[in-house]
Amino acid sequence: MKRVVFSLLLILITGLPVQADFLAGFDAYKRGDFTAAYLEWEPLASAGDAVAQFNIGALYENGRGVPKDYAQAYRWYRQAAEQDYAFAIKAVRRFERDHPTVVRRAKVDKRQQAELQRLREERLRPKKKSEPTSRRRKPRTRNRQKETGGGLDIPVPAGWNPAEPGQLGKAELAATDGLPNFAPTRTLYLPDGKTGENWSELIVVDRWRQRGLPAPDRLYEAFIRQVIAGCEGGYHGDPKHSRLDKMLTVESFYACSKHKGQDYGSFTMMKIIGGAKDLFLVRRKWRGSSFAEADLQTISSRFDSWKAWFNGVGPRQKAGQGQQQKRITGFGFFVTRQGHIVTTNHLVKGCRLLRFSGAQARLVASDPIRNLALFQVRKNPIQVAAFRSDDGVGKGDTIVVAGYPADGDKDVDLSVSTGIVNVLSGPGSDNRMIEVTAPIQPGLGGAPLLDLKGNVVGVILTKAEALMMAGLTAADAGGIPETVDFAINAQVVKAFLDSQGVAYPKAEAVKILTPAVAGDLARAFSVSIDCRK
Repeated sequence: MKRVVFSLLLILITGLPVQADFLAGFDAYKRGDFTAAYLEWEPLASAGDAVAQFNIGALYENGRGVPKDYAQAYRWYRQAAEQDYAFAIKAVRRFERDHPTVVRRAKVDKRQQAELQRLREERLRPKKKSEPTSRRRKPRTRNRQKETGGGLDIPVPAGWNPAEPGQLGKAELAATDGLPNFAPTRTLYLPDGKTGENWSELIVVDRWRQRGLPAPDRLYEAFIRQVIAGCEGGYHGDPKHSRLDKMLTVESFYACSKHKGQDYGSFTMMKIIGGAKDLFLVRRKWRGSSFAEADLQTISSRFDSWKAWFNGVGPRQKAGQGQQQKRITGFGFFVTRQGHIVTTNHLVKGCRLLRFSGAQARLVASDPIRNLALFQVRKNPIQVAAFRSDDGVGKGDTIVVAGYPADGDKDVDLSVSTGIVNVLSGPGSDNRMIEVTAPIQPGLGGAPLLDLKGNVVGVILTKAEALMMAGLTAADAGGIPETVDFAINAQVVKAFLDSQGVAYPKAEAVKILTPAVAGDLARAFSVSIDCRK
């Protein structure tokens, strides 16, 4: 609090003009509304305001209004320090003394970014004619690139990001290390804000690429022996065998009431997929308090939703396989005639390949706090969404959900359902969201939520996204009824568009539409999103 007060006083003392947004953020900070303070200061910080940058750094350092993140805090402090802001310079020195690992990683990231920029510039320079690469070396490079690509499709949940396996203790990942003649390549995914110390869920993908690999069922037997040996009370399900695209698969689960030498238990679902040269072990794991054998049924029932996720894990389709290559992973919708599209930030974060109804798009802005992203495509839409010009949706108002099945496309029949606004807040009383009772199919994240006048009143969220926005864990989902879903309030969407200077349509529509007509309207301005991570 003192840092923010000092920052404001310094502006007043030096006579610099004080922006209204900064003062609004300061007032929000004083009353303890740190999220509102962040939303006021972040645009100023991104525009280069040193004081706002320092204050954003303080919010990240203390975990106020945003997840605690020392790396982000140091990044903002350093930007402010580069403008000779005295308080930021002191903060940078303090980080160099108290958090040397964070500073070291930031310097590495900075060098990597500089190297990437150099490579980009080098690629754009006119190439000089030179002697052709020898035939001997060319194929090697090509083969190496081919081996690192392909493999397995892992539908990483929204908001999860790759992490370094070294972040976790050896006990968590050592089960495959004891297998003879095996040295897997390991990829780890953790939810936003989670580290090797505070995780409650994770995804681990082990890959072996060599000849003479054991069959998946042999790997399963050896692996389960290693796992159960490390448990005080270990259980595993009967393995289920099948064949997927010429590769054998084994699916099962295992649980540890308590890990030996540790004070926690875990539940894990796993899938092993093996072919002639590739073998994959995919695990999705929960960690929590230790439990008794009698509680295993209750524990395992909490993770039924993972089954749908595991159905999406399989061999990556090769280009040219027609409709098998096309997938819809979510939705967005047009908000301007210039081709601007709004969707959720968690849905598109980390996509290595992104298409909007088959078209490429340019990222205009993203806001992790509001969980929104703005893109622009090079085409003029036939229809764009309109927002209510009043204060927004009210409790008890009828709403319409329109979209397509998660594995469908725009040629299939539109799915339309209705419900009401139940509560004007989301999980944890988060007023960025609204709670609705309309049945929402899986895969409709990012789709528009309409009223019966055809106006957008929200952006549909998955339950996982809603919990993430509210800063809650998956364990808290047990208290949310199946009939309840969530959406980002349209007022938040309008504030996001206003901050980017995007002029969106506002409607004074008074005609009441039928749900089917409102659904057809949504079809006209909605776009499907294909995200490959």
